[in-house]
Amino acid sequence: MFVGQRFEMGDKTLRWIVDSLELSLTLVEQGGFLNYMPMLQFVGTFFTLRALKVGRNVLYRLSYISDLIAKHKATLDDPDRDSDLMYEFLQQQRKDLRQGKTDTIFTDNQLRWLLSDLFIVGLDTTVTTLRWCFLFLVREQDVQRRVFKELEATIGLDRQPTYEDRLKMPYIEAFINEVFRFGTITPLAVHATPEETTLGGYRIPKRTWVIGNLYGIHWDKKLWGDPENFRPERFLNEAGEFVRSEHVLPFSVGRRNCLGESLARIETFLFLTSMLQKYEFGVPEGFEKPSTSFRCGVTLNPNEYHVKLIERNPVIMP
Repeated sequence: MFVGQRFEMGDKTLRWIVDSLELSLTLVEQGGFLNYMPMLQFVGTFFTLRALKVGRNVLYRLSYISDLIAKHKATLDDPDRDSDLMYEFLQQQRKDLRQGKTDTIFTDNQLRWLLSDLFIVGLDTTVTTLRWCFLFLVREQDVQRRVFKELEATIGLDRQPTYEDRLKMPYIEAFINEVFRFGTITPLAVHATPEETTLGGYRIPKRTWVIGNLYGIHWDKKLWGDPENFRPERFLNEAGEFVRSEHVLPFSVGRRNCLGESLARIETFLFLTSMLQKYEFGVPEGFEKPSTSFRCGVTLNPNEYHVKLIERNPVIMP
C-alpha cells in the first residue's frame, strides 16, 4: 500500500524495520519525562547516549526510505508498475515542478518523514491493540466464548469476515471498544496552541503543549463505575445493541486526531475475527493467565505473556 512491496514471513528487511521502530520507541519512552523537566537533559550522559541512539536509528530508517524513493523514481514512467502511495506522491511532485510551484509540500524530505511516520503508526499501535485483545481473550474465557459464539452464528466458519460484518456483531464491537478503554494504547493526546489564548483565567502562550490525559478519562470512576473490570457489556444497551461512548478516545481528540483511525479499526476487527475463526486462545500448561500490567511510554504495551493457540475444526483455507 505504501511502497508497493509485500514482505514474507521471516523477511530480514521487515524484521529490521520492526526492530528499529521498537528500539526507537523504547528509547523515547525512557526519556519521555524530559518533555516535562527539560533541565534534566544537562544531567550526565544518560539521556545524551539515548538521544544519539534514537538519532542513529532514525537516520538508518530514512536512508532505507531514500533508497525506496530512488527506485520508485527510476520506474515512475513504467506502464507495468503497480500503484502505491509513493508513486502517487511522486506523480504530484512532478506535476508541481512542471507548473513551477516553489512552495510545494511534495518534496523528497516530506515523503521520507511521511513514510517513516506511517511505518510507526501502522506497526506499533495496531500491534499493541491486538496484544491487548489476545490478552483479554486468554484472561476472560467466558468473554472469548461469547465472542466466538456471535462470530460463528453471524458468518460461520466457511468464509472470511468483512468489515461490514461488524454491524451484525455488537458484542465483538463492544469487546474491541472495551479493549480500547481498558488498554488505552495511547494514554496522552498531544496538541499545541496555534495562537495565544485564555483558559479559566490563565494565559496560554502561543505554541504551548496541551496534553490531554486520555488514560484518566478511560479510568474515571465517575464515568465507568468499575473501570478496573473488563466488561464489554458496558457498551451494550438493554436490547443487546452496541452503543458507542463519547468517552472512549483511543485515537486522540480534536480535528488533529489520528489520521489512521479508520484503517486501524478495520485492521483490528478483521485480524481479530480471522484469528478467532481459526484458533481458540488459552493459557499454556505451566503458566499463569496473563496480568494486565503494562509498560508505560509512547504507547501502553502489556507486559510479555504466553498464549496457547488451539486450532479449531474446520479450518478456513486462505
